[in-house]
Parts: sequence; structure tokens; C-alpha cells
Amino acid sequence: MVPAPRPGSKNLHELAQYLVENGPVNHASASPRRVRILHKGQYIADTTHAVWVWEHGAYPYFYLPRGSFAKDVSFDGDKDSEERGGKGSAMLAEMRGGDWTCDRVVMFKGEEGWNGDMVRVEFGAVDQWLEEDLPIFIHPKDPHKRIFTLPSSRHIRITIPHPHPSDPSTTLELADTAYSIHLHEGSLPVRYYMPLPAIQVQYLRKSATKSLCPYKGEAEYYDVVIPGGGKDGETVLKDLVWYYERPNLEVAAVQGLCCFYGEKVHVWVDGVKLDRPVSWFS
Repeated sequence: MVPAPRPGSKNLHELAQYLVENGPVNHASASPRRVRILHKGQYIADTTHAVWVWEHGAYPYFYLPRGSFAKDVSFDGDKDSEERGGKGSAMLAEMRGGDWTCDRVVMFKGEEGWNGDMVRVEFGAVDQWLEEDLPIFIHPKDPHKRIFTLPSSRHIRITIPHPHPSDPSTTLELADTAYSIHLHEGSLPVRYYMPLPAIQVQYLRKSATKSLCPYKGEAEYYDVVIPGGGKDGETVLKDLVWYYERPNLEVAAVQGLCCFYGEKVHVWVDGVKLDRPVSWFS
């Protein structure tokens, strides 16, 4: 049995096989919004009949009708990759236009709204996607997800088990604050953003990691570095803390504030230790 796809999976053949056997988690018409793909200086696709497809539970993708692509864009299907199942058929394909090619493409055929002669182009394999005239990044925004922030004076503490304790019950406090911004994002755990001075900054080391989110913008990271242990005499908790220097408008309240992965630390709210949430980031 082919495993269910995970966010960021690069195995297109397994994805195609899973979808024709099981179908997506959900799908919905994105009409009447206009969706376009800009690649190599031209709009290679333009449609008001895109379909949101949730291949997994994390976020949707756009599938586009094959007829929405420009006339000089062609598809060369790999018949050896074709998969058939109860949810139609799919094959990998190479998309061509002018002097460029793109092999991160799956073509679907079937009787349902998400697979009726539809094309899946990997989001990052082309230069830019647009909803109406707004550039979008990483993946389409989920039409059913609301993201908002709430200021709070509740007492927030962040701790972890000490990695080198003299007493096994010893914990290490990483942050303590009476002011935070709580960010609510769909089914993800609540995120507690706090000022940098609330954190024990002696444990922070700037990371080179950056990531993009279509809702919040570009995040930068800190590693948490604790002296002792490890091959270099220190224990490194990679990219445990992140922040946004220039967040998107809808989450402007978190600008410059720092947040810990609740899946990887202990979060205390008003003296009560929260259960560690389970998410795609666990």
C-alpha cells in the first residue's frame, strides 16, 4: 500500500499512485478567482476554474484544467509512469514551452472535479503563482483557514528537561514573560510570541535557516545552544525559535517577537504545563 503523502513530499509517482487509489482528503472549486502561472517571462496558465486539492491535511494545492495553459505550452506524458485506480488515472509529464522544460508535473484524468483532465504543477518548479494580481508563495492559502492574533498578559514560561542534569528532574527555563501575542492558525497549536528580552538569550545562536509561509511571510531562526555534551561540547536544538522581521499584514502584531515550537518544549500558561501538541512539526 502506498503511504499517504506528507507535506513537502517530492515523490510525484507515489503521490499520483496514492491519489488514483484513494483520492484526496478534500477538494473544492476556487472559481471565480483568477489563478495564473508566470514562468520565464510569460503567463503559461490563466484560469478561473482552478481547483483546490488537499493531498494531505496540512494545506491545499492548485490543480488547473489542461485547457488553461498557453497554446505554446505542451505536455509530454510518460506512459510508463501511468497509474490507474478507482479514482481515475494519472501519469508524470514534462511541460515544455519555448526553450524551457519542467518535469515536476502530474496529469490526471477522471470523473471527479479534481481530476477531470487536470494538471498539477509543483508550486516551486515555476517562477510565480498569482491569485488575481496577488503573488502567492509556497502553496495556496486554505480558504477554510482563519489566522489571527490576540495580545495577552497571561504568564507564559518555556522550559525543557535539562540535557545535562545533576538531578534527572532538573529543568532548564528558556523564557518567562507576562506579555505575549497568541497566534491562532487553523488546526495548528496556538503559538506564543514573546519579546526577545523575555528569553534567556545566552542560549540563542542565530541560525542560517529561513522559511516562507503564505500566511505569515519569511521566518528567521535561532538555535538553542546549551553548554555540555555533543561532539563540540555543546547540545544544539536546531531552529527551535523563530521570528518575523517583516511579517505579512494579517499578522503584523508578531513583528520582531520570538516563538518556540510547542511540540518540542514545555509550555506553561499561568502555572499550568500544557500537553505537548502533535502536528506536522512534531
